[in-house]
Amino acid sequence: MTIPPAHIWRTYDIRGRTPEEINPEMALLLGRSMGTLMKSRGAADIAVARDARIGGRQIQEALMRGLADAGLNVADIGMNPTPVMYFTVSALGFDAGIIVTASHNPAGYNGFKTRLGGDALFGEDIQRVRRMVEEGPPVAETPGEIRAVDVRPAYIDTIVDDCRLPDRPLRVVIDAGNGVAGPMAVRLFSRLGVEVVPLYCDPDGTFPNHPANPTVNKNLVDLRNAVLECRADLGVGFDGDGDRVGAVSAKGEMFFGDRMLALLAADILREGPAAVVGDVKCSMALEEVVAAGEGTYAMTQTGYPWIQKRMAELGAPLGGELSGHICFSDRFFGFDDGLYAATRILELVEDLDQQLADLPTHPAIPEQRLHTGEEGKWGVIDVLKEKLSGYTLLTVDGIRFSNADGWGLVRVSNTEPCLTVRAEARSHTALDAILGVMVDALTEIPVDIDLAPLRAAREAAAQDG
Repeated sequence: MTIPPAHIWRTYDIRGRTPEEINPEMALLLGRSMGTLMKSRGAADIAVARDARIGGRQIQEALMRGLADAGLNVADIGMNPTPVMYFTVSALGFDAGIIVTASHNPAGYNGFKTRLGGDALFGEDIQRVRRMVEEGPPVAETPGEIRAVDVRPAYIDTIVDDCRLPDRPLRVVIDAGNGVAGPMAVRLFSRLGVEVVPLYCDPDGTFPNHPANPTVNKNLVDLRNAVLECRADLGVGFDGDGDRVGAVSAKGEMFFGDRMLALLAADILREGPAAVVGDVKCSMALEEVVAAGEGTYAMTQTGYPWIQKRMAELGAPLGGELSGHICFSDRFFGFDDGLYAATRILELVEDLDQQLADLPTHPAIPEQRLHTGEEGKWGVIDVLKEKLSGYTLLTVDGIRFSNADGWGLVRVSNTEPCLTVRAEARSHTALDAILGVMVDALTEIPVDIDLAPLRAAREAAAQDG
């Protein structure tokens, strides 16, 4: 087998092109390696799922054979969203789980997300698995068994029993982007007694209508139009594997990760003070909402494993990211689940547009990606620390520099040869000043950085002001 390239072994998961980098031969070795690591940590039973991507079934079958070769008993839970795999581990007594998925990546990609107990395998554990694949993983003397298990009824029953919807007829448009979440979302909301208007809910690994990424405005245009046309109470959009969500209100307002978190935090904090966790990309409006509810706001690095880890440390009922990963532990299991998050948003539907209007808003630029090359990106943050010494610096993930007027963020991407940047301020003048500092600091760094997207965002922000 050709050794898989280093770039597919990411911080939080494994993801690459298929069949060049992810294929059944690689999946067999991955199963043996991942199974060996999991078994060494006490796992005996593992649940395995896949999303809707072309070739996913063959990759899943090879992965399951490899896991059984490592001595694990394997439950084939079929084509299901990632949170269904998480639920199987958290609620149904399985020790571990893996799903074959590349989330929102375009057709032509595949990959793997994992669960061991209550946590994802990530960071150094991913690298341990990589080394075992490259060196040739062992095979257990006694192989495990593979059996099919239908966990969907238990998942749906759990959410239906939890949900607290308004006592009136509701209509919801669901746009799954032809990802794997479509059938489950339609089934779940129908069980809740909601009238469902399905949009692109048939799984299709070629994603023929739009990318399955609900945190990009253009991918929610069809959803917004459908909500307005059929006078729905809410529209929800899911990514390719169903662990992220975006939404559209009855009046057509699109809202995503941090604004969604702010809405949900305000609701949870009505029951009393609590901690809320957000990533470094989130708006300061989220922190303001948490403070107004007498809660405690904690900021951590981007990545759903880090969000869940910090939530567990603080006993936080809610946490999430700008990217749409929303985690609940107050009435749920603490993992990121786009379908469950959608039901919690629907609980707020009675005055949702007014709640959105009441949220603090500040001038900001959306996240921008500045290409640097893979080697050049790594030294940028250390240099920036010196150039931004006049600001309050947070360095848990890249560098977030702030003052009383606003903040800017520069991160090194874990998945691409680029930097990611974002900024927000209390006025357009302050935003322009922060963007000016960012452009000047990055210009002075002796690395080839494509600053065109940042300059364009600054110009657009100035026109908005």
